[in-house]
Amino acid sequence: METQTLEEKYARLQEILRSLGRVAVAFSSGVDSTLLLKAAHDALGENAAALTARSAIFPRRESEESLDFCRAEGIRQIVVPVDELQVEGFRENPPDRCYLCKRALFAAFCRIAAEQDLGAVVEGYYAAATARALAQKAGVEMPITEAAYQVLYNGKDPRKVIVDLMTRKRRHELEDSWV
Repeated sequence: METQTLEEKYARLQEILRSLGRVAVAFSSGVDSTLLLKAAHDALGENAAALTARSAIFPRRESEESLDFCRAEGIRQIVVPVDELQVEGFRENPPDRCYLCKRALFAAFCRIAAEQDLGAVVEGYYAAATARALAQKAGVEMPITEAAYQVLYNGKDPRKVIVDLMTRKRRHELEDSWV
């Protein structure tokens, strides 16, 4: 069995991002989105931007960390005001509240990406099932999440899923925009 080095995996991620041309990374300053943003910026330079939500439920420390990271790395960042309390159903604190927030956030991010010609909105979110459901409904391309979902929930062979991920056809999520 051939194993890839971290450098090879990172290079492949950059190759996928380059295939998109321009990307707007949904950036929370968490580990997943920081890695994705760094890879996007390394691969695309000025053709990669960060979209960061600012809201009452987003910790100020994380917001400041996102600003500091983007400033230090020379990455364009757009801070998007979001008011989750205005999202229908959110105040009732339902089990799918993460879905409701992500749907509203993706709508705002996709609108801004389209207005500013930022290209594909990409995200490195960890909750595969919720993120996959939202991505499918919203038409947002999340190939890493889809791959993780296939392994975690459908018992797919990780090696095959990775090969499929690395050789997939390019798709632009804004072609059939839902916003």
